[in-house]
Amino acid sequence: MLPGNIAVHIAPMIDVSNRYFRSFFRILSKNVVLWTEMVKDDAILYNVTDPQKLEWLLGKCDSESKVVFQLGGSDPERLAQAAKVVEDWGYDEINLNVGCPSERVAQKGEISFGAALMLKPELVRDCIAAMQAAVSVPVTVKCRLGVDDFDSPEFTRSFIETVAQSGCKHFYIHARKAWLNGLSPAQNRTIPPLNYERVYWLCSEFPDLSFTLNGGLKTLEEAGNILQCDPPKNLVGFMYGRAALNTPAVFSELDKWHGEDSRRVVDRRDLLTQYADYLDKVLQPGHGVCSHLAIIPPGMCTSSLKPCINLFNGFPGSKLMSKETERLIRDPANRSRGPGHILRQMITLLNQRYPRVMISQFGEIIENYQLLRKKLEPTESVDEEEEECLA
Repeated sequence: MLPGNIAVHIAPMIDVSNRYFRSFFRILSKNVVLWTEMVKDDAILYNVTDPQKLEWLLGKCDSESKVVFQLGGSDPERLAQAAKVVEDWGYDEINLNVGCPSERVAQKGEISFGAALMLKPELVRDCIAAMQAAVSVPVTVKCRLGVDDFDSPEFTRSFIETVAQSGCKHFYIHARKAWLNGLSPAQNRTIPPLNYERVYWLCSEFPDLSFTLNGGLKTLEEAGNILQCDPPKNLVGFMYGRAALNTPAVFSELDKWHGEDSRRVVDRRDLLTQYADYLDKVLQPGHGVCSHLAIIPPGMCTSSLKPCINLFNGFPGSKLMSKETERLIRDPANRSRGPGHILRQMITLLNQRYPRVMISQFGEIIENYQLLRKKLEPTESVDEEEEECLA
């Protein structure tokens, strides 16, 4: 069980952490802290007079609370202006990206942002100070332990010490360094070794600051195990990235871990049905943000249904969910009725093929394929590829 003061965050992920992904996770848990994708300050300021584009960049749903907006940039004045716009849209916290190693954000001419900013701690300090002066919500930093060959304990400590001069009180630390050249973003998430001990050391070096640990975490049990080892008291949270995308069902237990009497959703059918209800409200042709559309574009359908695809990872239905969703999206007749309609067709199909999986409680542990086969209905079957994923 996680103490009430320990927060669980879903990390900002490019092309993942959109409003649909966040709303899907809010159905799973009322306690999880959600993050937006990183949005560049220029994108906000260039579109500040265009309500439709600004809605696409900053809009969130009524159900969204506990949401952190992540900004990218390196100009204090422009970041302050963008932060003020973000605050006006109702976000609970604004975070500066100082951890993304992607070449798309590492350099912009002579001005760097993302992880490259770790080499310019005074600039980060000035950016945070300007942002804090412009808004009343907390302004925080997400960073790595270092970049390239600048990754010693002294380097990390000096970076935190300098940036904290701005008044920043909370640092989200991806417990790896980043290579700015030579590794892809995916490789930067796995090849540089994890160093949780460095994060614990930073906690002890800066007892008046708060830290959240990011990197390599896959289950809630891993966070619980860390807490059992009596970590520093100012380690106040854990952040999950690809685990949330690849195995979202893991987080159905989060509210119970926080001491709630019950889960928000009981099983996959319950979750998908609630999410289909949400999609019916926000993505209907001719209504709301889709008022100008007679048919929802394939990309918008794919983006809104993406959170569901991995809900069956490790269970029968995974391959069916992926292939059939793609097939249904290709049909304009389905898109004319919106992604909620497509998802309801998938629910019907999954109920027919894998009813036991659909109604198995999220907390139920199925250890291997043989145990699962005993639970399958006589009409159910598992194809070879799905059997392999359960072996």
